[in-house]
Amino acid sequence: MNVRSIILATSLAASAVFAMNTAAFSASWGKPETFLSEKNLYAQEYEEKATSLEDEYSLKPGFSAADYGEAYAEKEFQSLRKRYHLGPSFTSMELAAAAGATLAMESYGYLSLPPNYTVKQLRHALLIDSLRWSIKQYGLPQSFSYDDYVQTSGKWSALDLATQYHLPTEWAYSDLVTAVGPMKAAQIRTSNGFARNAGHAEIVAALGAKHAGWFVRDAHLPDHFTAAQLSEAVSRSEYSQVAKLADSDTESDIVAFFGQAKVEEIARLYDLPIGFTSDDLQREMARKAIDEIAERYDLGSDFHEADIARSWALSETARVRTELKMRPDFAASEYKDAYEKAHPAYDPKCNSVWGSYQPY
Repeated sequence: MNVRSIILATSLAASAVFAMNTAAFSASWGKPETFLSEKNLYAQEYEEKATSLEDEYSLKPGFSAADYGEAYAEKEFQSLRKRYHLGPSFTSMELAAAAGATLAMESYGYLSLPPNYTVKQLRHALLIDSLRWSIKQYGLPQSFSYDDYVQTSGKWSALDLATQYHLPTEWAYSDLVTAVGPMKAAQIRTSNGFARNAGHAEIVAALGAKHAGWFVRDAHLPDHFTAAQLSEAVSRSEYSQVAKLADSDTESDIVAFFGQAKVEEIARLYDLPIGFTSDDLQREMARKAIDEIAERYDLGSDFHEADIARSWALSETARVRTELKMRPDFAASEYKDAYEKAHPAYDPKCNSVWGSYQPY
């Protein structure tokens, strides 16, 4: 669980998931199992889109916009109730109390905070959590400086390269050239900034400086930061919401703050006044869902299931046709020929093509 996502919270409105079927062409998903004519591809896409929405929201065939909005809102509303342990009818004040308590308790448990923790303790725990990967990966102490980071990350990176290319533990550049050849060695050397005659210590320093540069940028730290400056980083932009609270504020203040922030977020999302009721929220959830579907599929607000399925099927067949440069109303054989022309090196034993990732 990402604690910052607990504190900042995520948007409640979820978009309907597009069903991706294997018959439609997609360069990133590989070869379709069956090549269809445009007419048959349209029919298949139409049926699958309609069925997917019926299944996802427990809708009857031929549903209307109002039916969809009501079903979508009911699903989201019940998810909100479950998330914050709310009854079937609540006010925004009750939501604030429940959400605040839930979010504060999740922070308490996940970050191993003491009972009735203060904002200062929360900030420190958030900082440590954000550094968890670096601390574990490089064996760093919980409070470290730029120099510490350079040395530890440099040693880790040098050892990683040694393992990858079967080099001596304390390898020099000459060892790298012998192992991978001058061209690959030059690529690694120039991308990491060490010299052609570099010994192991210089290589460690260069690799560490590269990683530390990324860390400085991502954490908004000053160059060559001290351990004290790192500890102060929690008050920077990454934790700007928490920074609004005073260091001496306690868990009860945090509960109230988190709860109010959640209510304000929901009010903005659904264009509601702060003092909304559960009925207001569910009504606006439905309205927003209808508006989003109408916009996504280029429909009026009085759409029916057939309108959504038609828009999806037309769009998918048009995508296949234009990506493969086929004529309108193409035949299945034309689809197959066009695909194979666009993918001459296709290997039927591998349904997708991935490039190899080289971290260095």
